[in-house]
Amino acid sequence: MKKDIVLLPSQSKRLIAKAILQSEYFTKRFSENSIYIAKGSTNSYIIEEFLGKKFEKKKFTTGVVLPNDKTWIDNEKLPEYVIDKGKIETKDSIDEIVNELDCNDIIVKGANAINYAKSTAGIFIGHPQAGTISKIFQAYFGRRVKLIIPVGLEKEVSFDLDEVSEMMSESDCTPETPRLFSIRTEIFTEIEAISTLTSGKVRAYHIGTGGINGAQGAVRLLLDGPNEEVLNIVKLKERLPEKDEFSE
Repeated sequence: MKKDIVLLPSQSKRLIAKAILQSEYFTKRFSENSIYIAKGSTNSYIIEEFLGKKFEKKKFTTGVVLPNDKTWIDNEKLPEYVIDKGKIETKDSIDEIVNELDCNDIIVKGANAINYAKSTAGIFIGHPQAGTISKIFQAYFGRRVKLIIPVGLEKEVSFDLDEVSEMMSESDCTPETPRLFSIRTEIFTEIEAISTLTSGKVRAYHIGTGGINGAQGAVRLLLDGPNEEVLNIVKLKERLPEKDEFSE
């Protein structure tokens, strides 16, 4: 069966969160290793799904994209979260976490842009010391900690992120223009989420983006697989809330 569905941004984030917790990234390392979940909107859903209760997602953000070029939600921020040997813990700073990670551990970090076909993610850098990503660099490059990027397909861009990264580092960029770090790593989108939830029986194809009347940022996917499995995904999608605190 082939059937299309439309996922609003909040539904995509929830779908990705539900699925990544069932993926081998978590199930194979959950009980023995550490999984650091960096702050971000999609990652706030992962924390909420893991806890199984309401989570103050707006407080689990750093740099964000808002109307009028704003990049920060002015509120009290939550601490850092890490799942250590199956138990969730909070830390006051990222340094307390990343300095202890090794090659058997995982960092889960969101992104601002992706080239899906190239498995490349782009992360904006606004802080003069490169912010959170500079800390993650130390673990990723220095100790070979695995990096997973959960991100919605709404972040797909048309230009090569490696080239854009170079452009955004040139001296004629205005001070408020962020830098962009591009990295080829494992990306977990709605496509991987649906594959995970159906044990690989349903393939999802990104066939459209955008909409109106609240569907801005939505993605349209074509599902292809056994009838029952496709319909199960359709039913799951219908249960996912269309709005959340990020919609306000």
